[in-house]
Amino acid sequence: MPVAEEAKLEIIARFRESLHKHLADSTEDFNRWFFENRDGLVHQISMRKCGPGPIDRSVVRQVVLDLVFQALRYTGQCVDVQMRAFVRAIEPRLGPEERAVFELIYFGQPWLAGIPLVVLHRYFPPLREAVEDLWLDPKNSEKAGVLLRVLQYHAEMVSKRRETERVAEHLGNSPQHFELAPNDLGPTADTSLEELLFDLDELGKKLTRTANVRCECGTKACRK
Repeated sequence: MPVAEEAKLEIIARFRESLHKHLADSTEDFNRWFFENRDGLVHQISMRKCGPGPIDRSVVRQVVLDLVFQALRYTGQCVDVQMRAFVRAIEPRLGPEERAVFELIYFGQPWLAGIPLVVLHRYFPPLREAVEDLWLDPKNSEKAGVLLRVLQYHAEMVSKRRETERVAEHLGNSPQHFELAPNDLGPTADTSLEELLFDLDELGKKLTRTANVRCECGTKACRK
């Protein structure tokens, strides 16, 4: 649901004020405040009584997610420009197959809403086989679709894991953690900074809307 422009500008103004108060923090303190206390930041912005007063948490979270997605795309554009200049400077020139793999990793991809694949490097471990399969045929749109599907599955598993931990914490029970084998590609119990800032399921929905594509798998989640 679109957010009214007035509410969006108010949320961004509050967000900037909150950031300004922590500019002198050490990197460790800033990361702890900004990344590990995401819900606290959303709550702080939503409950401010100045101006128009409190704003619904879901609206604040949507605007923050939009800002994160914009930042992700801006970062991707910078990577794309830099790596296009870099590949032109390589001597001897890359061969066709080498060039195709290079473009797949470092150039903006239409099926990722213009974001280079390397920007999502944090998620390469669970995507390894799908990425390697796409490397063998970089122009294959079906293999790109498989990679996106694996990314969605991973996001769902991470989300379910977080939900289980929240319920266990609410009930006063410590969730069980299991060590995975070094070559296990399942979701880890640890939560990364990126995952704390926005979950992949919501990112996937934004990519779908931005790239104007539609999943044909027929699942209930994809028909929404």
